[in-house]
Amino acid sequence: VGTGGRIQDNFRHAIIKAALGRYFIRQAKFTHSWFGAQGLDPKQCQALVAFPKLTSARARSRLNDLEKLAQAFDVEIRSIRGSIA
Repeated sequence: VGTGGRIQDNFRHAIIKAALGRYFIRQAKFTHSWFGAQGLDPKQCQALVAFPKLTSARARSRLNDLEKLAQAFDVEIRSIRGSIA
């Protein structure tokens, strides 16, 4: 498996984990008092995955597929400083 494939797999996994984490926080009522004490509403939890800037053409070409997956699960993705080949 080439590096681009592994990167895509890792990012795909991160998107799914973010969606599942958001679902857990919204549904796990036993945690809601803790969030409330922090001034947070767990029902408003959103999912975000931050990706380092993709520098290789192969990795960047896969970004469109990742964006579609993220959109399907209502997960926001952001590119941050730093890079990965």
